[in-house]
Amino acid sequence: MTVAEVIAARRRHIQESAPCVGCGGSLADCKAARGTDPTAPPWFGCCARGVQASIPCQHEPDAQAALALLAEIEAGEVRTVEQVEAERAERKARAAARGMSWFEYLNQDRQWQPNGRPLVEIADMDPAWRYNASRWLEKRAAKIGARYMLAAHLWLTAVIASPLGPSESSADSLERDIEQQCFEIATNPVTWIRVTALYRALVAGLPDCSVQLEALAAHARHWSTCPARKGGDECRCDQLRADDDERKAAASGVPEWTI
Repeated sequence: MTVAEVIAARRRHIQESAPCVGCGGSLADCKAARGTDPTAPPWFGCCARGVQASIPCQHEPDAQAALALLAEIEAGEVRTVEQVEAERAERKARAAARGMSWFEYLNQDRQWQPNGRPLVEIADMDPAWRYNASRWLEKRAAKIGARYMLAAHLWLTAVIASPLGPSESSADSLERDIEQQCFEIATNPVTWIRVTALYRALVAGLPDCSVQLEALAAHARHWSTCPARKGGDECRCDQLRADDDERKAAASGVPEWTI
């Protein structure tokens, strides 16, 4: 496919996957549902929204998806629909395994979600693992921040709509707090991620001394490549440390452990 065809396919996908404001179903599913029930009006689609007012379902395209497409066009690297859907499926799988939104996840200080595996207690993670996990959050702070903002606004909407929700003044205070967080995320996502409860729990107790921190980083570098981590072979610490010493002059940063 040409770049123009990929862009056109992405635009169609954004329109067809636009969620219903009533039930969250996609526009494509809504169209497929029309006419399947002989007792329903011809415009009736994915949900009962607007039945009394005799108006069809309302679908609003995902603004974040549209912004992501524009950013990719400007950068000259546009993902295909299949790539976008694969990443979305992975995010959903991680969220399902976590059982929490990014808003809830970052505001707790007890558990970490390794890639594709069950939640683990942060208290059970060794320092090198916690160090690498904190680096993972820093590197992805901008993307995580965008998902956090969306989850935070959805959470606030649900709380305010609840019969047991906060008073008007409390709701206004919550909204101001979230807006302030959104501003901090947009301004400096790495600084923001470092003050979240999850990040603070990961780095708690890690050495402040640069020499000790470098020693911990060296162990993290080793553990990121050690075949013993996945149980596939015996640990080759001495060999890997020797290789690290040879590459130290040319190495930049700390290779990330595949979490």
